[in-house]
Amino acid sequence: MGRAHATRARFGTTPAGQPVAIVTLTNARELVVRATNYGGIIVSLLVPDRDGRLSDVVLGYDSLDGYLAAARLRPSHTLVVSVTVANTDLGIWVSGKTFVVEPGTFRVFVGANSVEGLEASFEVGS
Repeated sequence: MGRAHATRARFGTTPAGQPVAIVTLTNARELVVRATNYGGIIVSLLVPDRDGRLSDVVLGYDSLDGYLAAARLRPSHTLVVSVTVANTDLGIWVSGKTFVVEPGTFRVFVGANSVEGLEASFEVGS
């Protein structure tokens, strides 16, 4: 087994001209995950099968352009997205013993990323 390590490389540029990086994380058992800093997109996840052969279990694109094209709507077209978030999706374990959902305002970003998209929020009461 090797050592865990991380690398960072250029993955592309957004339409607004911002550079996008891809980070590759490899653990000591050779599991490899590649993710972007553009919305946290998981580009690939290489996991060993029972014989130790690595297989990519993510159906992703090899470049940022693939993700940009897949997510783009034509002018005047709309897309309605509904997401259900349960209180248990917002909780945390405190000291590994107590599950807590803290009240407050949660911000949600909709769009290509949190810089270029729309913002909404919702409240969780106490």
